[in-house]
Amino acid sequence: KGCDVVMAMQGPPKPNPLVSIIPFLSDQNAPSHPYMINYIGVKNIIKAVEATPSVKRIVRISGSGEKPFSPFTILLNILGNMAKGWNYEGEQLLRQSGLDYTIVRPGLLQSSAEYTEPKNARALKDNGLDMKVSLVTFDQIAELCLECIKFDNTKKSTLTVMNVEENAGEATYSDLLGKVEQDFRIFESSLIDQHRKGTRIGISIFTVFVVVILKGVLGLFSLIA
Repeated sequence: KGCDVVMAMQGPPKPNPLVSIIPFLSDQNAPSHPYMINYIGVKNIIKAVEATPSVKRIVRISGSGEKPFSPFTILLNILGNMAKGWNYEGEQLLRQSGLDYTIVRPGLLQSSAEYTEPKNARALKDNGLDMKVSLVTFDQIAELCLECIKFDNTKKSTLTVMNVEENAGEATYSDLLGKVEQDFRIFESSLIDQHRKGTRIGISIFTVFVVVILKGVLGLFSLIA
């Protein structure tokens, strides 16, 4: 009540990989499941904002999920209960809601103690466009989220945020945010079926690999015996 901006930074905890790999062990309706956090959680935020006239924008930390068949996405979906897939579905809820939003897709997040940000290396692309994946700090993304609400042009935008080589970017995000344009390309309405298919393919390949390795090991033991 009375707030101007909602910062939606929720994310699921790291699941047990075995539970994630074996579908019938994973309860999609469990409170910690990515479906409940990245999708239903966003849906609930939208409902709350619609009932709160003072809120002018939702800022959502997400992650690119537009390549369901990429090896990186497949791996994260296998080990993370479809986290990438449900992240994208949550993004689409915001785009289709009619509310003002800013979606932030950061690189690989690290603490400032583990990673030193290069000088003059801040970079971003609007419209959810791809960038070379890099490390970024939690502090950087927190600063960006606070900074973007000062710029009206960042409403209804999807920002990919990375670091580039030292002195190849900008020193501050304000130098970049003023140039941001609202989303204008057409995002796929849903990609969850493709994410599920990619995950099934990944699990199948992994299973075949394990079987081949086991057969090789058993064959080796039989030769030794």
